[in-house]
Amino acid sequence: MTSTTRVDAPHEMAASVSDPTPEGRAATEAPPPDDTPGEQLRLQALQLATHLRGRQKELDAREAELNSRIARCESDARTARLWLEQRRADLAAADAALAGQGQELTARAAALDDREEESARRQRIMSEQEQALLQRQQELSLREQEFEERLERLAVAESARETNEQAAAERCADVQRQVAAGERLAAEHRRATADLERKRQTVQRRAEHVDKCRTSLKQLRDELGRMHRETLEIRLATEELWVQLSGAAPPAALTRSLGRIRTRLAEQYAQANAELAEQKKELETIRGRLDSQLNKLIEHKRQLERWAAGRQQDCETQASRLVAREEQLQREEDYLREQAEHWRAERLRFQQELRQWKANRSTRRRGNAAPAC
Repeated sequence: MTSTTRVDAPHEMAASVSDPTPEGRAATEAPPPDDTPGEQLRLQALQLATHLRGRQKELDAREAELNSRIARCESDARTARLWLEQRRADLAAADAALAGQGQELTARAAALDDREEESARRQRIMSEQEQALLQRQQELSLREQEFEERLERLAVAESARETNEQAAAERCADVQRQVAAGERLAAEHRRATADLERKRQTVQRRAEHVDKCRTSLKQLRDELGRMHRETLEIRLATEELWVQLSGAAPPAALTRSLGRIRTRLAEQYAQANAELAEQKKELETIRGRLDSQLNKLIEHKRQLERWAAGRQQDCETQASRLVAREEQLQREEDYLREQAEHWRAERLRFQQELRQWKANRSTRRRGNAAPAC
């Protein structure tokens, strides 16, 4: 472990150099918290993943309902196409019947040339009938053209529906990819949190070991320094007492010895003060590192919260779009159902008109056949 991540617990110091500030007392008295920010982030990530899975199940249910509605629309469209083909076949049969009737009328006109007045009257009647038939045929052609245009519009609507369905499927796949990405990020965050917790525990154990070693070394150093100072003080006191007892001026060697003893005592006190200043500086450095790590953890938590809020907003937006698309498909389904009902009513009306026209035609043929007989 490098020096940038080392976390040392507060050192035990003598009463004369203890830290009197509230931060110092809190550092020595407060135990480490049990509920870490990493644990809270892990719980929040688990809750978010559970919520996203619930939303995914709801989206799958809506997609199944949309597929069912689309199948019903396709069935209605196939029914309409089958009816249109049957209608075209009926019109072709009617055209063939009309052609046969024209030939029959021509043969009768050739056979009844001797009856000019009767033939002229019948010719006028036949001309009127032909005009009516032509007009009716034109009307049928126009209506057939209208049916073809409606069929084209239905094909365009069906193509648009397929396009919209494909877009909805792509959006659903996008939502699934986002949910999977969110789950992967949550798993990575859990792994990173666990790794950070293991590193923190390792650093804490090393810090405790270093603190124990440093405390023992400090006690030994303090004991040796105290014994050395006591020895120097006793020696200095002995030398001074010897000078006082001798009653004579101390020799130069004794004076130099006393000076050296005083110098060594001054050096011992200066060294002790320097060690205290170095320890204080080291404690300030450790405190700055701890503050920096705490700020990094807080910023990481904020980033995770912003990411979770963004993913939640994206999911809500996608859900709103899917709801709007579902409503649009419902409107299209209602429109297609109304069109199918309208086409069925038109078909029934055309069938009734065709039956009535055939009945009138049969009546006229019987009326024309009676005078000929």
